[in-house]
Amino acid sequence: MTTAELTIPIDAQDDQPRLLEKLRDSSAVRALTSVFDQAAVSATNFLTGVMIGRACSPDDLGIYALIMSVFQIAIGIQSEFVSTPYAVFCHKYTGDTYKRYAGQTLLFQGFILAIAACIIAGLLGYFSMQPNTARLQGILLILLWAGPMIMTKEFLRQFSFARLELYRAVAIDLLICGIQLAALAYLFFSGQLDLTRTLIVIAAAATTAMTVWLVLHRDMLTFDLTGYRDHLTENFSYSRWSVVTYLLGNTTPFLMPWVLVAYVSEHMIGIYSACSTLMGLSYMFVIGIANMLKAKASHAFTHGGLPALLRVLMMTLGMYLAFLIPFCVVVFFYSDWLMRTVFGDEFAGYGQVSFIIALNVLISSVSIVVGNGLCAMRRPKANVPADIATMLSTVAVSLALIPSLGIVGAAYAYLAGTTSGVLLRTITAYRVYQREVAT
Repeated sequence: MTTAELTIPIDAQDDQPRLLEKLRDSSAVRALTSVFDQAAVSATNFLTGVMIGRACSPDDLGIYALIMSVFQIAIGIQSEFVSTPYAVFCHKYTGDTYKRYAGQTLLFQGFILAIAACIIAGLLGYFSMQPNTARLQGILLILLWAGPMIMTKEFLRQFSFARLELYRAVAIDLLICGIQLAALAYLFFSGQLDLTRTLIVIAAAATTAMTVWLVLHRDMLTFDLTGYRDHLTENFSYSRWSVVTYLLGNTTPFLMPWVLVAYVSEHMIGIYSACSTLMGLSYMFVIGIANMLKAKASHAFTHGGLPALLRVLMMTLGMYLAFLIPFCVVVFFYSDWLMRTVFGDEFAGYGQVSFIIALNVLISSVSIVVGNGLCAMRRPKANVPADIATMLSTVAVSLALIPSLGIVGAAYAYLAGTTSGVLLRTITAYRVYQREVAT
């Protein structure tokens, strides 16, 4: 056999990089990468909650849940004002125009963070004049740093996902998860873990990641205000409705702990938070796919129209159902054992709450698919009726059931709101799709 016979043909050499590139950019690989990324984030949040529950008390876990619920709402508002418009419109910019658009997006994000910091500073000033609020003042002082960093962490993820730069997002998230879990594990096993130190660790991990992200993206950003009014006008014309839909339909899980404050103790809020944290493991799959879906659906509709969009939506829905239906079956039979095993005997006896929350995750996944389809078609306003239905149903059932059933009633209220919302959202989407076909 000669050397020539061992030589790989030029065409084959060229095909190998193309094959690897196609494999890396395939929908399946991107979906798995996104799920892996969210798995790391969800596992970190889950283990953080478990360590607080084990090292502290249900009361402290309840306070932690209340704090994080506030920042989850703030992150949602930030996302609808900044990240979502960026994900929708960034694909139409290239070269220097894109760099300028990305830089202006980052500046607007900084403005949102400044508002959040001012609100926290105002609360700190108010409570500093009140008696017996020393611990609360200490927490607010830490949140003055931790709060904007928690919001920044999510913005960095969404910025990368919007351009389908999944590997950058994974690298940043793994850095955050590694720092956060290593530090918390040290504090946990040395008997030093408390709520204050937990918040400091979360802030430090996010700050480190932000620094690394800015270094990596320094060549992709231009801080030039040329045309910023046009960009802000375009973003606001889109985001004003998406913000409304978020506030009406998506804040229920984060507001529920605050609703419970009026009826149950911090101890029971901690139990409810533990159930939510345990079922939140399924969100590593749901949110992982959703992170990619927003940009993928927008790209599909922009370049392939309604048929391409529907293919993306149906494929995503199939993945959700294939995972979440078996998950709900497992939770139905083993939720109480899981609660006792993960959090301890003090958290046992609330398997029913966990199962109801698991069902809600399943129904929410359908709502995510349909809602992203409407947003990709530049129809965020069409989500408003369903979100109003979600809010009204949740409030009505909460008032009827929580006084007598406590956290079980809260779980049922959450489920009722999501169910009514997804039914109306699906009907609305069908009508919008029909009109799109007709035109």
